[in-house]
Amino acid sequence: MAAKTIFIEHRVGGFLTNAFSVVLASDDDSFGIKELDTGTIIAANNTAVQNPSTGRYEYIFDTQNQKIYSVSWKIFTNSDSDPVFSLQKAGPFATSDKIRSVTETRGVFKQGTLGGLKINITDFEGNAINPSSISLTIRDDDDAVVTISSNTSLEDVVPEKIRDGFFVFDWSIAATQPSGKYIIVWTYTVDGITEKEIQNVVVSENATDSAFYTTSRFILRESLEQLIACAMRVPIYSEPARTTRDLQTYSFTKGQWNQTPGIRLYRNDRIIDTGAEVDYFKGKIKFDDQQLPVDVVTADYTFRWFSDREIDQFIDNGINMLNAFPPFSPAFTPNTLITQAPQFLPAVLYGAAMDALRNLMMCLQFQEPQRYFGGEEGAQKAFSNMESLKQNYEKLWETLLGNKKLGPYPATRLVVAPSFTLPGGRSLLLTSKGLMRIDGDLTDGEIELKEAKRHYDNGHRVEILSQNDNNGDVVFAPVTHIWDSGIKEVFRLKCKNGFIVDSSDEHLFFANGDYKPLQHIKEGDNIVCSDGNATECTEVQSISSRGRKKHMLDLEVFSTANLFINGIKSHNSRWFRYLFSTGSG
Repeated sequence: MAAKTIFIEHRVGGFLTNAFSVVLASDDDSFGIKELDTGTIIAANNTAVQNPSTGRYEYIFDTQNQKIYSVSWKIFTNSDSDPVFSLQKAGPFATSDKIRSVTETRGVFKQGTLGGLKINITDFEGNAINPSSISLTIRDDDDAVVTISSNTSLEDVVPEKIRDGFFVFDWSIAATQPSGKYIIVWTYTVDGITEKEIQNVVVSENATDSAFYTTSRFILRESLEQLIACAMRVPIYSEPARTTRDLQTYSFTKGQWNQTPGIRLYRNDRIIDTGAEVDYFKGKIKFDDQQLPVDVVTADYTFRWFSDREIDQFIDNGINMLNAFPPFSPAFTPNTLITQAPQFLPAVLYGAAMDALRNLMMCLQFQEPQRYFGGEEGAQKAFSNMESLKQNYEKLWETLLGNKKLGPYPATRLVVAPSFTLPGGRSLLLTSKGLMRIDGDLTDGEIELKEAKRHYDNGHRVEILSQNDNNGDVVFAPVTHIWDSGIKEVFRLKCKNGFIVDSSDEHLFFANGDYKPLQHIKEGDNIVCSDGNATECTEVQSISSRGRKKHMLDLEVFSTANLFINGIKSHNSRWFRYLFSTGSG
């Protein structure tokens, strides 16, 4: 255990002011401090707190390793005022010094959209680490676990691995999801050590930039960062900190640190592993106790030169540069690019990388940025190397732009050959069928996927029977991509109602209230089916290998993330993840 100090500041008109009364208490009179996961009461309702200075109220309590706490303050500004309750999250406190993680700590999601949550896990040098286990839980501001259907809660759900160390979870936010703050707790284990990270997001009915937090945007950023990797992991060694007058808070030059537990803090050249909290987004540390005026605090850390907002701007610039070359596409937006024109993504990414390099090269003309590269001489050497890299990117970019005029499927398809050409991966047999609409017209019965692909390749709008998981309605949702996924071994899922589908053993089907790979589904499991009018649950009768390999296809249905194939509900795949992952999509 370790003693930790929590505090709250009371201000009136922007000035610290003592309140009439401040205690630890909740609006339901049940707790002052409690553990988030177990609900164990740490401080009872109406627990007294200290008032060490004007407007500041503190409480000290013993914390446990990796525990997260809910802290509720009850504040009376005046003797006759109504109480105001302020709910805080404290922790996790103790962390390992071997690994670090970076989480997306901001997000304003719109009701009725798909919100992307992501985490990166690496060591101090920036090498990706795959945890032995990883999950997340989403809670509302009252600590209740979010439920997306009558039998599905977002507790200890497993995110999808995009590549080594990079995990994403798509939160399908209901149109009726209450507005307000939500807390995401990531839990992962590396080398037997379990870590927890907290991220806060907001759900709003009138959010304007939800696209900034979509999975597609996350993966675009990750792809661009691979092209400018060194600028996103700039190492700083033994930097002296600047202290404040309280001798507890110390600031460093750069924010946007890449690591939490992996940073190395030193006091008088001795490593610090307890008694300090790190704000790695602002580049600050705060000690639990005052330090001596003669103490020298230093740190080793790596930081990101560009923020996510800047990375997004480079991507948007890359899109605009692409649109400036014939054939012109004035309707090209980031969304239509992601869902309808993936063959142009390499040109966009290389254009964005050139823009980022130009920005960084301009910064190197000034004294402050130069010192990160060893002073003026080191910065000049870095500038020359970046200029060579930029020229290489420009040559490839010009080649890709030249291919643009060749039509909807230029030679750039060879450049971005996705990993679906490798064995494995989610796939469906060419002759699998779905109830579809082509250009808004309902087809006469189900049509085969190979026929749907022909329509899609010819520029027709293809919609397939799907289900809105927020309200259970059966709808026709647009197919945003169909692609060849190679030759795979065929497995057959047969239901007791007679529905049969052939797919790879990694394809996901909705079984027992969740999406599972076919290889993890067993006889007797419940499967959701639909004939286009209503849905029903039926049991799995058998799962068997067909003893042969066949050519297969895969589909993306972005809006609902599912489809009924041969009447059986299955998960869609993400075209983006095929492009930029090393495993199946």
